[in-house]
Amino acid sequence: MNARYLLGLHPEPETTGIKEILVKGASRTLAILALLLLALALATPTSAGRLPPAEALPNTNPDGWAATTIGASGLTPPPIVLPPDTNPYGASYGEWGARWWQWVFAQPTDRNPLTDQTGAFCAVDQSGPVWFLTGDIATRTCTVPIGKALFFPVASEAYVLFPWDPNDTPELAREITKRDVDTAFAMTVTVDGVSLPILETYRVQSPALGSVPETFTVTLPAKNIMDIPAGPYQTVADGYYMMLAPLPAGTHNVRIRAMLYAVYPDHSDLYEIDAQYTLMVPSTVIYLPLMSR
Repeated sequence: MNARYLLGLHPEPETTGIKEILVKGASRTLAILALLLLALALATPTSAGRLPPAEALPNTNPDGWAATTIGASGLTPPPIVLPPDTNPYGASYGEWGARWWQWVFAQPTDRNPLTDQTGAFCAVDQSGPVWFLTGDIATRTCTVPIGKALFFPVASEAYVLFPWDPNDTPELAREITKRDVDTAFAMTVTVDGVSLPILETYRVQSPALGSVPETFTVTLPAKNIMDIPAGPYQTVADGYYMMLAPLPAGTHNVRIRAMLYAVYPDHSDLYEIDAQYTLMVPSTVIYLPLMSR
């Protein structure tokens, strides 16, 4: 059994539009008037009937209030890639790459986001300011909370060291993962039709975060995608990664494509990545007093 795990294997769907600001139950003029009245109400004391602040309102729609969506617009700004040398959100690309592999390996096979074909498991164990996307060949639809950066590998490989194999060393793992990722080609990332260049600086090796030098630790559950005994394993990873700044509210299409080889002494296996995402980023909703005509 080989200790390597490459991203890799059906394409499809496409797009949806961008949500427009919608005011229900009032005309545009009345909505503007409602905002002015809300500002005036907030400037008066509670005894004069001031409305509670928006953040204190319940998630359910109070009777007699009209909902308006804030944060979506008719224009979508171009996607922004956060460069690796800025240590986005307090960690390097290499550290985020290690965290991504730790997240993937920690999920059991039956709900692993990497092998998920539809996006049903997009939100599994997602937390913090960064939201992970995965590769393989799949067409996924996911809801991503607003304000989350997106991190994902374009072409990457992890090598899990087997403690029962004396030949598995960090040095060997580094050599093999580097050799395989060196073969990566046809790497493309598009966001809402905008093609993003794959820079050499986006390629990083995992930092030394484990108990063995030059490795980081992944913890595999009982039924894991490596099909090996559960427990902690020292791991090495190499690959091209990308982190996008949070996307605005609306529906977005992200496509990640790449090809790379797993090179063996007597043959090579070609792996394909073609992950197509429809990402729905919900707007922030506030409630305004309903005004009739």
